[in-house]
Amino acid sequence: MRFVRVPHAGDVSFARLIDDARALPGVTIRDKRDFDRDPYLLNTPSGSYDLRTGACRPAQRDDLGMAITTCSPAAADAPLHPILIQVLTSLTGGHPAIIEYLQTALGSSLVGGNLSQHLYVLISPGGVGKTLLLEGLHAILGPDDIALGRAV
Repeated sequence: MRFVRVPHAGDVSFARLIDDARALPGVTIRDKRDFDRDPYLLNTPSGSYDLRTGACRPAQRDDLGMAITTCSPAAADAPLHPILIQVLTSLTGGHPAIIEYLQTALGSSLVGGNLSQHLYVLISPGGVGKTLLLEGLHAILGPDDIALGRAV
């Protein structure tokens, strides 16, 4: 494997580098719009999950997914982690409907983009776990979540 110093994208030589690369056999140059085409596909260490159905399948190169979570989801019938239960209970006062709503809001952050056109704001007294919850989500999504517009 060889490494080449890539000039800044604004340099005239960058365009030449791309043109030269296109001429190489076996090299495919992609536009950034080619990547992450399916906003409902979540890449995890155990495979790619369709967030519409919950189905998991092996990751496929043609998906052109740019990011991957740091861990895989638990089975659908697995109980919630005790710390998550404690944080959700603290944030919502233990109201089941509000917990379900909060889980839906957090789940929507896994979709690539704001397709639902919702803005969620956590408002509660200090010390109930908002930061802990969002830091946990950030840890799951990995370092790419900010770059992909999923800032917490």
